[in-house]
Amino acid sequence: MKKLIFSIFGLFIAQVAFSQEPVLLDGTSTIEFGTITASTKQPLYFKITNKSESSLLISEVRTSFGYDATYFPESLASGAIDSIGFTIDVSKLNGPFRKTISLVSNTSNGITVFTIAGRVED
Repeated sequence: MKKLIFSIFGLFIAQVAFSQEPVLLDGTSTIEFGTITASTKQPLYFKITNKSESSLLISEVRTSFGYDATYFPESLASGAIDSIGFTIDVSKLNGPFRKTISLVSNTSNGITVFTIAGRVED
């Protein structure tokens, strides 16, 4: 009977330990540019950290108008820190703007959204 109880308890602990999904944490999920000129081509980075026991797998980066993903890691080991790089082109914008970047990964919610905001003036 003791062996059965210990076996069930061991299976429960193993399942909890191995079922942890990756957790993506970022230093900041919003970058506020303030006022910039229309000729600005600004590189920017979002720092990301995998705070789980399993690897973070990034399958896709979706950007809104005027942004190009210049770098993102396809995977991030447990406890690793990396960044996602973008280039912003605001030449066709005028006035306030707010754009999003969506990171599709194997986290519990599946999508992490980052925001870039500012105001373009000539």
